Amino acid sequence: MIRQHLVLLAAIAVSAVSQSSIFAVLPPLARDIGLSDIQIGAIASIAALCFVVSAPFLGGLGERLGRVPFIVVGLGVAVVTNLVYAAAILAGLAGALGATAVFAVLLGARIVLNISWGGMFPAAFAYVADATTGGRRSAGAALIGAAFGAGAILGPAIAWALTPLGSVAPFIGIAFLSLAALGAVLVGLADQRPARAAILAGAAEDDDLAGAAARLWPFLAIGLAGAMATVMIQQLTAFRLQDQLGLDAAGATRQAGLALTALAVATLAAQSLVVWAGGRSAPITLMAVGAALAAVGSLAFALAGQAAVPVRWLLPLQAAALALLGLGVGLILPSNAAAVMQATGERSQGCAAGLLNAALGAGTMAGPALGTMLYRLDAMLPFALAALLFAVGFAVAVGQRVVARA
Repeated sequence: MIRQHLVLLAAIAVSAVSQSSIFAVLPPLARDIGLSDIQIGAIASIAALCFVVSAPFLGGLGERLGRVPFIVVGLGVAVVTNLVYAAAILAGLAGALGATAVFAVLLGARIVLNISWGGMFPAAFAYVADATTGGRRSAGAALIGAAFGAGAILGPAIAWALTPLGSVAPFIGIAFLSLAALGAVLVGLADQRPARAAILAGAAEDDDLAGAAARLWPFLAIGLAGAMATVMIQQLTAFRLQDQLGLDAAGATRQAGLALTALAVATLAAQSLVVWAGGRSAPITLMAVGAALAAVGSLAFALAGQAAVPVRWLLPLQAAALALLGLGVGLILPSNAAAVMQATGERSQGCAAGLLNAALGAGTMAGPALGTMLYRLDAMLPFALAALLFAVGFAVAVGQRVVARA
């Protein structure tokens, strides 16, 4: 069982590498090809909409077809998508494809990838839920979050390290990582359906999709707000540093990779704390603390980029603010998933995981497009909005804590 969970965690980490590296690599390269900032944001937002629509359905489908097939498909599509990205960007930089054609290829590939992830991520959470009970699900959810956080660290770091080898070297390297993870899953991840059938034989009937959504809405709202704010900042970090420091595409990629690595390291540290705590703290308490930290970090990031700040301090101060944000996000994500798992019956773990991932995907969809539009109006607006969203998440978490104690 330990080996199987290690394989699953590695697969999640590699998928996070694929996702997070795009934030550091794509924006400057797409600008060089001729894509507008709105088009770059639209790629993430439109593809995220497909994730939102597909995740609840595919999560429920995993109750019947098993978890492993969806994980296999997600990794296989990641291999192909990263290679398509590399080919399209090379063609665009060489002038073989126009900006519109490159936009269409990047958007289409990202849509297919996000639909496959709409099945993969709920399946991963449900796989852990199938093997754990009660308080251990908090640690299980935190492990998934820590694996994703580790991948989020490696994504910008890999992009930063491979960029000197070529503009598309990060995409090619990540394609090979995804291929290795796919092989490990095919060999080492067992199907849990026989054991799960025995558990379900004695389980009570659960809510349908609508009933689960009505019961879980506070946690879904916190996930949506947190994802929207986090992705908004991730998406705009490269743009902000490029504009502030007058960098070219390669320079912006390197500096954004460093700054986003600070965020990811802090996220992983906080998630590791949740794993160590092992369910000793209530998920709703961790969510409230995390939302407060993230709100302060977002506001600090907004203020650290003001014109009055000396140029030499721009990157260090913003990286420090991102680290504080990461601590908050690292508490929010696993505790939110644990709360959803604990509030859901055995027959609906896949459905609930799909709803949670849909909420996270909705935030991922809205964040880049909204953030880009606000950034064009005023460079501080999207980061102020991120702080407000985390403040709303804090208020909802505190409200749920009060209700739980009543």
